[in-house]
Amino acid sequence: MFAGNQESLNKLKMIKVSYNRSQGFFDNLFESMEQKTSNEFGWEQLTAHVTAFLTNHNIQEDWHAHIDDLTKQVENYKQSIKDGHGVIVIAHSQGNYFTNEAYEKLDDWMKDYFHMFGVATPANHVAGFMSGDTTAPYVKFHNDFIGLVIGGLDSNREDTHHGGFPNIPAHDFYNSYLTDETTKNDIVTFIETKI
Repeated sequence: MFAGNQESLNKLKMIKVSYNRSQGFFDNLFESMEQKTSNEFGWEQLTAHVTAFLTNHNIQEDWHAHIDDLTKQVENYKQSIKDGHGVIVIAHSQGNYFTNEAYEKLDDWMKDYFHMFGVATPANHVAGFMSGDTTAPYVKFHNDFIGLVIGGLDSNREDTHHGGFPNIPAHDFYNSYLTDETTKNDIVTFIETKI
């Protein structure tokens, strides 16, 4: 990705991958719904009741997997910033919810050193930007099935490589967003700018 820009490549100190453990399709779907209702709609109490119900009836595994993954991400981000390094996150899909949550858990002074770019986001905002702000740094194809999520940011890129809406292959990070020259350029330019 940075083959043509050795200066930017030299400035990258460390690349880490943060991810949430998959609990299976339906558990991931419920987890995403809980994140949306709790963090975007402010329905923390309702989310807690729904989570307890799903867990108690063996419909969903315990919510601790989400908390453990989020805690680990926040600790890593804080440590990186304390060590004098900025943090650049390229979040894909549900990772946008995790990154938005992690941003809110940073100390206020750390937020200036934390930068997020959303890819195929179901969320209604990008960390550091207001809800619905379509000038925030993100890309979402018009035919990505993630557009079915109610209340998410609007699509802002056309995909000419896949079929109509809703489309699952259009959602793929590498084979869709990083192979399309426009969205790849958006992502690389964001990283270079934040470096």
